[in-house]
Amino acid sequence: MQVPSRIALLVVACLLVLAGPLEGQEPPAGVDRQEIERIIDEILRKRAEEARQEVPLDPVLVEEGYEAFQISCTLCHTAGRAIDRRKDRAGWRLTVRRMQRKPGAEIPDGEIEPITAYLVSVAGPVPREQDPESSTGEGIGEGRRDAPVESILSQLDFRATFAPVFRGSARNRRLENDGFTAEVWAGVEFHSESRLSARILACSTCHKSSEPEGDRLEIVEAVVRLDLVGKDASDGPRIGVEGGRFLVPFGTDRGRVHLGSQRTATRSLLYNMGQTVNRDEVGPALLPLPYADEGFLIDATVPVSSAITAHLSAYLVNGLQGEGGIDFFRSRDTTDNNNDPAYGARLSVGSPQLQVGGSFTGGRLDRDAERRLGYSIHGVDVTARYKDLLRFQADYARRTSDRLVFLPTSVSDEEEVLGYSLEAEATILRDPGLWALFRFDNLRRDGALPPPGSSLSDGGYTVQRITWGFNFGLPGGSLLVLNHEHWSMPSGLDAVDVIAVRWIASF
Repeated sequence: MQVPSRIALLVVACLLVLAGPLEGQEPPAGVDRQEIERIIDEILRKRAEEARQEVPLDPVLVEEGYEAFQISCTLCHTAGRAIDRRKDRAGWRLTVRRMQRKPGAEIPDGEIEPITAYLVSVAGPVPREQDPESSTGEGIGEGRRDAPVESILSQLDFRATFAPVFRGSARNRRLENDGFTAEVWAGVEFHSESRLSARILACSTCHKSSEPEGDRLEIVEAVVRLDLVGKDASDGPRIGVEGGRFLVPFGTDRGRVHLGSQRTATRSLLYNMGQTVNRDEVGPALLPLPYADEGFLIDATVPVSSAITAHLSAYLVNGLQGEGGIDFFRSRDTTDNNNDPAYGARLSVGSPQLQVGGSFTGGRLDRDAERRLGYSIHGVDVTARYKDLLRFQADYARRTSDRLVFLPTSVSDEEEVLGYSLEAEATILRDPGLWALFRFDNLRRDGALPPPGSSLSDGGYTVQRITWGFNFGLPGGSLLVLNHEHWSMPSGLDAVDVIAVRWIASF
């Protein structure tokens, strides 16, 4: 059989490129298929390189993209996790759009191209054979043909965050989980070509469960999602439904609950979990986060303008649990005996530069209590940013809940917990990254009686905390957090100073 010349092969390859993907097509008799595929790859690679040369990056667009990236994309993970990877313009554009569809994402349509330009400038393209993601549809060139084989692995997105923390004080006995704690979050997301997707996320907990086994690995999310509207659109409304165990959206959006988005060693007093002071005396937080529960959720993202977006989430879940009152440890169990579903919603409106949000959740506790006990929690929050230089966040929340205090006889009591948190972070150095942080927390508890087991004589008291420190950007995109916390306690309890160090590394 006569072997065609390279010119003939090149002609055949060009015709096949114009005709579309090679899958399902047979080359002419006597033509080596592997040679044709190699030539097609070479043509498409050159086409992508020429396209990049014909459309140089606009420095102004790159600078806009840098600011948008620092504001929008670092809400859920550190910057290093993104720029460690290398893709071309088409690959980064697809990635940004995929991130935009995630629950809690705040990337307006008008910022897709600037962020893409910035990522190309700092994490430019590599040859296709060296691109580990070239088979996912996010690799070299918008015009390249589909990957010959779609594997399940190409549709999986693995992620992990390691955040070991140390907390110490001269009065260590007053600290909840003092010393070293190894916090780990790990998960995987599945994105199919259809409207279905799924995600699983687990974490190592620093709190105790309602069972005697103590510390455990907890399933934070195990969700199946169906995108009803807007899965493949870069603009317009996007609507989806989720079922399973998920992070209930209360306070700032769900994406910020992840360890990779934390900028302090501990959360605010409103949402603190497992890292409090004098917990047996003053009681738990208003709503310990992350709050994971089982149920159904529907969310909608609606562009109001090119820069302003509205997010709405509404859900039905098992709800908080407890017999004589809310038991936050028991509420985290994946099994439920609460026959009254809880309900709630969150609405946020704004841009990555300024966003205002409101949240509400409420329900009833177990039916077998002496009387049916209810609770309601609501909150408002404001987040503002000036470029990548200054970030400010204010949260206010209030919980009203019924409880039974079992003394010689049971006493009915309504407890109210309310408070606010003010946090500001300023950039000192962009490269390698140095930020100064300050936060003030105030938590007020009112009730006829103090928490069960407390030595306090009055059910009304206030806990305040001042946190200040520095955040350091380290090689590889990790973050080192150094904090000093001063806790002002109710009358009868001494003030406590805490030194906290956290290292956050996301992959």
